[in-house]
Amino acid sequence: RIEEKAAKFEKEAEEARLENLKKQQEHQKEMEEIGLGSDLDISTQGASGIASSVSFSPLKALYVQIQTILELVVIIIRFSHNILVWEEACLAFWLTSAALVLSFVCIFIPWGKD
Repeated sequence: RIEEKAAKFEKEAEEARLENLKKQQEHQKEMEEIGLGSDLDISTQGASGIASSVSFSPLKALYVQIQTILELVVIIIRFSHNILVWEEACLAFWLTSAALVLSFVCIFIPWGKD
């Protein structure tokens, strides 16, 4: 009985493999028909028609600085979000507790001449 199930499973797996292979071949054929076969070269070419690996970007240093600043901003926003939605439960608890204690203390501080 187990051998029958194993044989049935292997037969189904082989049929699925062959069907998948057929779909891949059909897809490859369609891609070749529209000109996007496996021999497509998508490298950037310079003015002389030769592929160039050197790029000139006068703003590259500025982009690196902006990316560094944005990375820090994203980290801070992600961390703040995690606190607000209580993903960082321990820190969120202590911040909430500190805020409640400070609000209670501020009730008794004489703020004006009233």
